[in-house]
Parts: sequence; C-alpha cells; structure tokens
Amino acid sequence: MVSGRADVNLEERDGEISWMSIVDYKSAADDPTSYDRQLQIYTDAGRQEGIPVQSAYIHDLQSGDRIAVNVTPSKISEAEVEVISVRSPRSTACSRRMT
Repeated sequence: MVSGRADVNLEERDGEISWMSIVDYKSAADDPTSYDRQLQIYTDAGRQEGIPVQSAYIHDLQSGDRIAVNVTPSKISEAEVEVISVRSPRSTACSRRMT
C-alpha cells in the first residue's frame, strides 16, 4: 500500500482546473529517485479522477533540489502493473467479497 500526502500546484481558468503538478517534499531524500513510483501512483490516481496531472516532482528539503519524476503514460502503466502484482492475498479476497 502506498500512503502519504503530496502538495499540488494548480492552474485554474474560469473555475476549472486546467492542469496540476504534484510536489512531494522530503526531509531526507538520500536517493530521490526511490520515490518515483510513489509519485507515479499519485499521478495515476489523479488522472483516473479526471484531474489533468501534467508533472510530478520530489523536492529535497535538505539540498533544495526539485527533481522531476517521469510520469509519461508508459511509466504510469509500469506503476499500475507493479501495484497489481504486489496486491496482498487479503486485499484480493476482500475485493472478491465486495463484488
């Protein structure tokens, strides 16, 4: 399970969100790329809700660096496959009971 909270930057026009960027601030990002999958999952969730997520970034608070995360459709598909592959037997059983 991936859990957490990220900050967002929104561009609104006429009361509608025209695009969104996700920024996840990390206080100890030894390897910022280790968070790529997390931000790809956040991006996927937003897009599935109809939010036009255009970009995602890890912001390392120690160095001040903002590192772009690859959120292309192919990377998002890879993230989806990985999430599905690590689903626990319990969550699979729960989803079967709900249907």
